[in-house]
Amino acid sequence: MFASPAILPRLRSSDLFTEADLYQARFAASLARPGHADLAAGLTALVSLAVREGHVCLHLGDKGVRERLAALGLDGSDDCLQTGVVGAPDSGLSLILDGERLYFPRFFGDEQSLARAFLRLAGTPPRDIPAKLLPDIFKARGGQTDWQDVACFAALRSRFCVISGGPGTGKTTTVARILALAVRLHAGKDFRIRLAAPTGKAASRMSEALASAFPGESLPPELKTNLSQDAQTVHRLLGWSARGFIHGPDNPLPLDMLVVDEASMLDLELAARLMDALPDHAGLVLLGDRNQLASVEAGAVLASLCREDVVNAFSPDFAADAAKACAHGLPVTGSPALLTDHVVELKKNWRFGADSGIAALAEYIRKGEAERAAALLATPRGGVMMKTCSGQAELVAELAPLLRKAFRSLGSETDPARAFEIFGALRLLSPVRRGPRGTETLNRLAREALGMPAGDGWYPGRPVMILENDYNLGLFNGDTGIALPAGDTLRVYFPAPEGFVSFVPARLPRHETCYAITVHKSQGSEFRHTVLILPEEPCPVLSRELLYTALTRSRERFSLVGTAEQAMEAILRPARRDSGLWAMLNR
Repeated sequence: MFASPAILPRLRSSDLFTEADLYQARFAASLARPGHADLAAGLTALVSLAVREGHVCLHLGDKGVRERLAALGLDGSDDCLQTGVVGAPDSGLSLILDGERLYFPRFFGDEQSLARAFLRLAGTPPRDIPAKLLPDIFKARGGQTDWQDVACFAALRSRFCVISGGPGTGKTTTVARILALAVRLHAGKDFRIRLAAPTGKAASRMSEALASAFPGESLPPELKTNLSQDAQTVHRLLGWSARGFIHGPDNPLPLDMLVVDEASMLDLELAARLMDALPDHAGLVLLGDRNQLASVEAGAVLASLCREDVVNAFSPDFAADAAKACAHGLPVTGSPALLTDHVVELKKNWRFGADSGIAALAEYIRKGEAERAAALLATPRGGVMMKTCSGQAELVAELAPLLRKAFRSLGSETDPARAFEIFGALRLLSPVRRGPRGTETLNRLAREALGMPAGDGWYPGRPVMILENDYNLGLFNGDTGIALPAGDTLRVYFPAPEGFVSFVPARLPRHETCYAITVHKSQGSEFRHTVLILPEEPCPVLSRELLYTALTRSRERFSLVGTAEQAMEAILRPARRDSGLWAMLNR
């Protein structure tokens, strides 16, 4: 039996901890030295809580952590090494202390493994790029830096490149150029390229967007030869089986170059398994938006790599090599770090014009300019508006006409392509699932507004989101399908590499209706009109990154149902995820 330390009632009454947290706390207490059970239990519960909140570790130097320890009557965290459950990285104990960071061993091991992999990639000597390719890399003229050109150069020069940029900055165009140039660079060789993304939706969009970046909206023949498959989820790329992933250190992926899109959605564990499976000789390009929400699970890998001091910062050697192609004026850092030359941020927005409210608001949010953002929301401009709805009746009156206008013909549609075009017109987003303005309530509201049957029954036009991976069916968490008439029955259609696949509803894995989805679930998707509905009650998950992510799902229009005060609160609350990855990369 596990111990029941004296601190257990305090842990239960704090309302911070789940039963899983308390289970681990009791287990740690049973291993603790005499007189140290309370500290061992309290620290373990706090580490478990930190992981649930998205952190990789518990930072003992953080003011908030100190306050939580004090509230539990545990001011002696400096004595943690005396508990018998906390030790150095090689101790084999239940908790690992690395500086002021306290880890579960699995997360410390994953972070250490990931750091080693990035160090190996970034430490590889740069390639010499043939002079004949340089004019096709650096196309800009007139003295201005074209960051797409720089990203192409960085990805070809090195085996590791991180490219960050918001929607419309040309990430897909840039990666299309990188792939075409990489094929030329390795002409005459068996150069295998693979594409991946964390979710099925993101992988599907990656394949579609990449094809559309080339003339005729199809891959050139020479690239098709090297790119034998469409983009896949990372799980499918690694080959999930009942025993875990098929590919790993002892069975690396059969590829020479890997491009991963929507890298902000990569959690620590998945990123570590991906890097474990990357062959020693292969190159890696990570694409994403460092300002978006981090992964649902613990870790913020992309954000850890995109620290301000390495973004668009280059060594004298990199700048000199670029100057050979007349690309002058790159910013040269006086104190190079390991990731100098490897992280490029695209800045110019090609989608939105100078009068775009979406582009302006995104810039204010990124920079933390809360008052300017609130002022823009208060005066509708360029596709952006704010509406304050007090109570459910006002909310229904605001949303019902939007839903009917967008989806009134969805139930009578029989063509899957047309149905998905209709469904892409509008999406309701919420920070939360439960509550008066959570996605569960909003989906019920949408169903009622459209006059659809109550409950979870099937009807023509019902949109659903898959909630768990089913490798037999090829359906993955986040995939979206629509129920459409097929003769005398209904089938649920999902986008596929070549058209659509369909299933009878009974075959689907766990799913839910998705007129409304959480902001986290919206990552990797875009909609013509996005409506973010904020809860009227205090919302702890509201943050700068959440507001930015919701906004940048919009291609044409963004509506905020909330108040200027809520928007300002979000912008002034940047998300924080404790991790030791950056420290490990710079030791």
